[in-house]
Amino acid sequence: MSMMESRPMPPAGQLIQQGFQHWRAHQRAFWLLAGLGVIGIVVLKMVIPSGSSGVVAGLYIFVFDHWLKLALFPDWKQREPALRKSKEGRRLAQPRWSFWGFGFAYAFVVSAAGMLLILLMAPEIFRGRMETSTALLSAVSLGLAMCLATLIFAPSLLFLPAGIAGFKWNVGDAFRESGGIRGSLMVLAMSGTLIALVGPLLISLNTLVLPPGFLLLALALHAIAVLLDLFALYLVAYGTARLFIAKTGWQPTPLPEA
Repeated sequence: MSMMESRPMPPAGQLIQQGFQHWRAHQRAFWLLAGLGVIGIVVLKMVIPSGSSGVVAGLYIFVFDHWLKLALFPDWKQREPALRKSKEGRRLAQPRWSFWGFGFAYAFVVSAAGMLLILLMAPEIFRGRMETSTALLSAVSLGLAMCLATLIFAPSLLFLPAGIAGFKWNVGDAFRESGGIRGSLMVLAMSGTLIALVGPLLISLNTLVLPPGFLLLALALHAIAVLLDLFALYLVAYGTARLFIAKTGWQPTPLPEA
């Protein structure tokens, strides 16, 4: 049964602006998790450059789940410690299996499409040759792959907050219930993708302009890239949560008194 009602749907531009304001109001919550995320992801990429993609994707999924809960529950900072006091509450505080599956499916599409595009645009990478333009072509391939994955997954983004809210939706249900707001979901998700692509572009330009050996600069650019990823996830999480609430009328249950 569709839950579509005549509620005003906020446009994507307004959601991005409100998401930025929400981010400014939750600096401590953002930087506590983002700081740990940046350190963990940069270290993984530097220590295991070719074998850390799955772990990195898992970290991004975990962070996105947290950002969504922060947007869905105004009292999440108080609710999360209360949930973790019981076994069932700890399970609810973690990403659901369906959330992990959705996130890893997105990561797989990005990885597979990126590999195919790199094979077509810069096949010398697979032969161990790294020319000056290869890094830029690799970044372009990644960008196109991320845009493709965004086009595929954005219309069903409501699946994620629906699971957190306890709705028994599958991905098809989420796609159907997004009627009337798919355009906003697409603009929102694509805006996040474009923000996230600034980092790989900076890293590629650094590779083209500066010779090897500037390790500190390379580390700084990788840290900035991860930070932009996390900021983009924050904006997308906030906008997706607000669209879900506007679409369904869902409100969180009050936090039980201690």
